[in-house]
Amino acid sequence: AIVVTSVLLGFSLPVFAVEGDVIINEVMWMGSNAVSDADEWIELRNRTADAIDLAGWTIDGAGSGSNAITITSGVIPAGGYFLIGNYASSSSAISDEIIVDFVVPGISLANGGEVLTLRDATKGVVDVSPTGAWENSNNNSSPVGQRNSLERNDAPGTGTAWSDWHVCIDIGCNDTTFWDMEGVDYGT
Repeated sequence: AIVVTSVLLGFSLPVFAVEGDVIINEVMWMGSNAVSDADEWIELRNRTADAIDLAGWTIDGAGSGSNAITITSGVIPAGGYFLIGNYASSSSAISDEIIVDFVVPGISLANGGEVLTLRDATKGVVDVSPTGAWENSNNNSSPVGQRNSLERNDAPGTGTAWSDWHVCIDIGCNDTTFWDMEGVDYGT
């Protein structure tokens, strides 16, 4: 169950997640060029008008050996984002202005791709990524050292098709708005 706080009533009510309420919005599966291959992160997006408690949620396939990682605490704001990373912002190539909401030094995303399954605390499936290699994403190819995250489209679809995703290639995605220094790492 998801717990949301009712501003009008002043107390928490259990609400059940439905598929698509929270989505896997962006994946930096190859780490950063500036720090290390382990500088990996996953961003979640709340598509509802309620804050959602993520305590007990898991992401299957995001841990070492394709195991699950568990979010032990954290709330994703209404219409907001929740960043899960191997490192805190101060240790990552991510700009120190961007807060890593939950640090879990067990994120290990296979470079050959894998299915990520987001589950709520009751183990119900909330979102799933596509099967197979990280489609059209970049890891140290052209130009040398460039790394591009995979982002969900504005119209996110079910997430299970590569057509629901795109590679972060916009020139603004590598500047100091998102990174400690402008360079070859692309992501938002």
